[in-house]
Amino acid sequence: MGVLKRQGLKESFVSYLGVIIGFVSTIKIYSLDRDIYGVAQYIIGTATLFLPVFSLGAHHLTIRFFPTFKNKEKGHYGFLGLLFLWASLSFILSWGLIYLFHHDIIEALKSWRKDETAVNRILEDSLFIFGVSYFLMLNTILIQYSSGFRRIVVPNILTQLSLKLFLPILLLSFVFLQYDLLLFKQFLLSFFALTSFAMLVYIWKLGELNLRVQYDFLSNSILSSMFQFALWGIVGSMGTLMVTQLDKFMI
Repeated sequence: MGVLKRQGLKESFVSYLGVIIGFVSTIKIYSLDRDIYGVAQYIIGTATLFLPVFSLGAHHLTIRFFPTFKNKEKGHYGFLGLLFLWASLSFILSWGLIYLFHHDIIEALKSWRKDETAVNRILEDSLFIFGVSYFLMLNTILIQYSSGFRRIVVPNILTQLSLKLFLPILLLSFVFLQYDLLLFKQFLLSFFALTSFAMLVYIWKLGELNLRVQYDFLSNSILSSMFQFALWGIVGSMGTLMVTQLDKFMI
């Protein structure tokens, strides 16, 4: 049996296991406190919604341009490091723009929501949304990067299945230990940070953690193609995410 077939069968098993865990959690656990479950879904959903803009499409480049950079002896010319640099700079730029225009953003939110409490909730959660979005972006890049080496099962376990397991455990701990909401959000953010760290360790174990960018390889044509593809990726993914995630932000 080939590598792709084995990975596909294992991936299917992990996916079905995640569906079962999600089904049981929805019926038996999330109903214990629907409000706190809604908070978690709101943060994750909103972070996912703004991911393409915050990252400037960095997570769309991995699969498309990996064949261009792929070279084991050259460390793939630091392609992973380039993606991290691209994404991190774009997040810093986004944060800077939000900071510069935060008064205008707040006024726009107040005019839109007509609800001071709802606006305050958005502002309180903004740091967590931004953090979760950043780590989601790193995870997406690392998952796609590992798929270039025909490794899809372990990344799925570390990011998707682990969330299916972690979220009900987090909710149960909140219900029975009665700690405050801020700590709940901190635990949620810490989970995504840990999954990114776990993915980095996994890539390192594969021997493919090459972060030193070889700038002499980056021709103008390659960079131009990457920028164009990232731009179209932002437009395309925003349309999809508006359909699947906007309701969590609106509510």
